[in-house]
This record gives sequence, C-alpha cells and structure tokens, in this order.
Amino acid sequence: MSARYHNQLGKEYALSARCTPYFFLVQQSVGLAIKENYGNQSILVLDIGCGTGYTSEQVLKINKNAKVIAIDDEPLMISQAKKRLKKFVASKRINFVCADAGRYLLSKKDSSFDVVVSGLTIHNFADEFRLFILREVFRVLQNKGIFINLDKYYFGGEDTKAKLFCDQIQNFIGLLSKLKKYSLLQQWIIHSVEDQALSKNMNERAAKKQLFSCGFSEAKFVFRRGIMAVVVAKK
Repeated sequence: MSARYHNQLGKEYALSARCTPYFFLVQQSVGLAIKENYGNQSILVLDIGCGTGYTSEQVLKINKNAKVIAIDDEPLMISQAKKRLKKFVASKRINFVCADAGRYLLSKKDSSFDVVVSGLTIHNFADEFRLFILREVFRVLQNKGIFINLDKYYFGGEDTKAKLFCDQIQNFIGLLSKLKKYSLLQQWIIHSVEDQALSKNMNERAAKKQLFSCGFSEAKFVFRRGIMAVVVAKK
C-alpha cells in the first residue's frame, strides 16, 4: 500500500482531512464504538494502516484505558503520526510499528487483541488480499472482540455510487484549487479514480457477507457520512 502514499499525498495527507467536511466526525465514531462496547475497561487495540494517526488519536482520547499498537508500511506516515500523538507516545499508550499488515498479523498469536481498527486502509487492498487480512483479523481477536473498519463503502445503485464519487471530487477541487495545490489535486483525483477499480470497490451488503464468511457473528454499519462509513464486526 505504501506506493500510494510515498509521494506528495503522504507529505500533505492532512489536507485530505480538510477536504472532507465530516472527516473528524467519522473518525470519532470509531472511538465511540469502542467506548460503547468496552466502557472503561483496559484494552489493547491494533490499528491497521494507521497513516498519520487520526483513528488512533480518537481511540485514545475517548477510551482512557486503551493502549494502541499502530502499524503502517510507510515511514513517512508513521513519522507524522508520532508528531501528532507525541503525548500518547510519551505516556506509552501507543507504540508504532513500520510493517506490512499481512506479515505483522501472521507474526501474532491467536487472540492477541481486544479490538482491531482500521481507517481508510482496507479499500486499498485487492479482493484476495483483503479477504486474507480479514481472516487474520478474526484470528488475532479475543473471543467476542470487535473489528471496526472506517472506509469507503458504497450503497445503492450506480447512480448513488456516481454521486458519492462526484461529491468527493468536488470537495477536493473546492479546497485544493483555493490553495493553488494543483499538483496535489491531480494526484488525489487519480487516486480516487483508481479506487473505482472493481477489485477495490466495497459495498455494504458484500462487505457484511465477507465478514460473516470470515467467521464474525455480527456485522453492522453504525455510522455513515457521504462516501465514508463505519462497520463494527463482533467475533
């Protein structure tokens, strides 16, 4: 996945959040979903594809007794995440690991984590690798543990899908044109078009079916804004 973020997209990733009006709300919903399921319990959370740390940040802010292991295969993104979350690094509530998601999961024992989260990462994986990752997530979760995925999930027919895609592009054009970030705008448009590949498209119904096929007993969408949605799956 790192090839998608080693360039200007990775260096100026924070601007993508500003291009999405509901970005922080949807990130916050991940932390709230953990709170709803675990209250104030001490838990260990794995963040797959932590990027610049937005998802981990909400997990740690909302869940005071949570500790996070955050992995990403792009050093540039981890460097930014460490700066964003320096107070949590100092208090040893988060540990960063630069690693490929598949290899890292394979290295962990069964039932290693209470919760696994991921934010805007799983859609980058082609179908077969995505299924492999989800099966490994299920394996490393504690019994009755939960997997929370914040990602691009389509619903409805092609017209709805086209509108969600166009809205996303308009958001990028609106801010990045104003900032005269034309090269970055071009890269985000290309990135978004690449996400339309059939191997990367995810829709709600198929996603739930895939989670059940991996062994999860429950899977429900708990939040949606625009193209982004959050699914919670229970082992």
